[in-house]
Amino acid sequence: MAFDLQALHGYDRPMLKAEFPSATHFKYFVQDYCFNSDTSCKMGFRSGSKSQYICTSTPCEWHVTATRIRRKGSTGKSFEIASMNLVHCDSCTSTSKATERQAAMLPAVKALVLAQHDSSKESLVNGMQDKVLEQYTSQLENSYNYIPWLLTEFGRANPTCRVSLEADTKSRFYRAFVSFGVFVAAGPRSMPVMGLEAAHFKTKHYKGSSLTLVQKDGNGQNVVVAFAILPKESVDNYFWFFANCTTAGITVNPLFVDQKKAVVAGRALSATNIPVVLKFCCLHIIQSVKAHFDFSGPSFEEQIWNLQASTSRTMYMHKLDMLTAKYGYPLRRYLEDIPPVKWVVFANMANFADMEGRRLYKSATTTFTEHLTDDNGAMRHKVQRSLPFGALFKSMERAAKAVAERDAKARQWLQEKRVLTPFAKDFYLTQKSMANMYLTKPTTDGVYCVYRSTAPMHDQEMVNLNDLTCTCVDRDQMELPCRHLIAGLKAVNKMERILQAYGYCYTMEAYAQAYKDKRIDVPRVEAKVADPNLKSPPLVRAPKRKRKRDPPRNRRNPSSKTYKCRKCHGEGHNISTCPLVEETEVDVGHIMPSGEAYAGFTAPPGYSIAMFMDSVLDTNDASDCDSCKSDDMEDTDELGFCLDDLLNSSSNNNNSASMNMPAATGIMPGAMAFRAI
Repeated sequence: MAFDLQALHGYDRPMLKAEFPSATHFKYFVQDYCFNSDTSCKMGFRSGSKSQYICTSTPCEWHVTATRIRRKGSTGKSFEIASMNLVHCDSCTSTSKATERQAAMLPAVKALVLAQHDSSKESLVNGMQDKVLEQYTSQLENSYNYIPWLLTEFGRANPTCRVSLEADTKSRFYRAFVSFGVFVAAGPRSMPVMGLEAAHFKTKHYKGSSLTLVQKDGNGQNVVVAFAILPKESVDNYFWFFANCTTAGITVNPLFVDQKKAVVAGRALSATNIPVVLKFCCLHIIQSVKAHFDFSGPSFEEQIWNLQASTSRTMYMHKLDMLTAKYGYPLRRYLEDIPPVKWVVFANMANFADMEGRRLYKSATTTFTEHLTDDNGAMRHKVQRSLPFGALFKSMERAAKAVAERDAKARQWLQEKRVLTPFAKDFYLTQKSMANMYLTKPTTDGVYCVYRSTAPMHDQEMVNLNDLTCTCVDRDQMELPCRHLIAGLKAVNKMERILQAYGYCYTMEAYAQAYKDKRIDVPRVEAKVADPNLKSPPLVRAPKRKRKRDPPRNRRNPSSKTYKCRKCHGEGHNISTCPLVEETEVDVGHIMPSGEAYAGFTAPPGYSIAMFMDSVLDTNDASDCDSCKSDDMEDTDELGFCLDDLLNSSSNNNNSASMNMPAATGIMPGAMAFRAI
């Protein structure tokens, strides 16, 4: 359920100069707005004349500030919004949490309270908690029974999509994978750059992680190519994910990853023989720097972003010197240890000779949200706050909606006889407006020096009209005509060649071939069929009693316990440091993957336990252990959907991308055959 802000407060969203009778009314408005937006807020600052609310997620800079109205005619108690920032950062983990006032306004709570109006407050709360938890726990375990049906029906309705499901040795849910064939086939007609976003589930009933493979289409918008649910971000799980991507026909090059996960992903990719160049996410680098050096603030982050955008080594060193002068040499050494070709623009340009250099298309993060182009941020958080069934269904719904929207756009743009996508056209119009400020000077046959008339010595580039190239970053990285190339073509009256400067992914021909007359069908939840053989995964819950905090290391008493080795039965050491144990005798059973293909699903051909053990597994790396210690606490319903999502969504959302399928009678006992793109 979403609150009617217009009816309750007189405004449907925060806006500057919006007036409220008191600071309390302003607080209620901000809380209700955050509840509708699936986020939560807290008080950041409060005084007699100023009130500010900020996001509950510490790195997020979302805020709304109101000040007391002092002008004539006011009561002296009124407040108005003076400043605000309604954009949440990509790493924001804030979730919707109803206050007591908001909970009392929900119809379900009202009905329950009225039904037990003769009970005391304490007995009502305790009775509700016991009864809800008793029913809720049993329903959560049943949601995993529907995952085989969901993946089987989705694969049957969409033959170009690959689905995979694995259970552990006790037939408990282990991991799942789904790729979307329309976006896989559209890969060669999209920007050849991908991002791999890893995130923990934000629910206390499942402690796994998700992997989302993202790509940009020719209109500059994000599409999810593949989605997987894993117990942990280990090498084996990455290996299994990339093996499924290869089977589905996905080619990823280059690939943006988290710098801290680069070693894990690189070892997995090397085992699958996929020639992929890894790039590091700038946002994760900023977060790592903050954790190491305790730096913060928008000014510091902006300087790191500017360092990443350096278009020459000279500019890179100059910006690095500025960071050193302000923050010290330890930060410089940390940044210099990261190869520039992994994340800085200049090292990936054509004039910089490096085997790992790739065109980045002005991308710098795993989710391509550096320019606020991601319109699926809210959906991504809803997926993370659901159980595996709800997360898989939401990802399918998201893909079906994205394909339907692009199909409609392709039809409309073809009727308008467009040649290029709106993204490419807007880029051209912006560059064309700046081209009038540039002059040209011929140097050799077909090569011109293009410089700005107001700063001829500081802003000049070399344009080759023979092959339509330019030394600027816009032309080199975006594969689009820049202002220098436009000025050069204007100087020789050959503007008809401008269409040859566009990459194929920006043409309407490529966009229509990728999305016109395409669709993805999603099974109807009403026709779900349970498979009691698949059980819920094990869940390690928090201790019921408060755990005593250990004293600091410098204040601990020496332990009186004597270590005893179970190999030689000697004292003072354990088996890991025993001199009688050879390296090959180390037990790796605790880090060996336990997943196997579930009945009715096929494992990727390139993946096997033996290959993983021989080629990938590092017994000395603790990250290869499949255990997760994430601690989140979102609530879901009996099918694994986030409860806040259900409260805030309309009842007909599930019908937008559903298919009219007859009720299934059971899970197919044989192996499913999937067609790769």
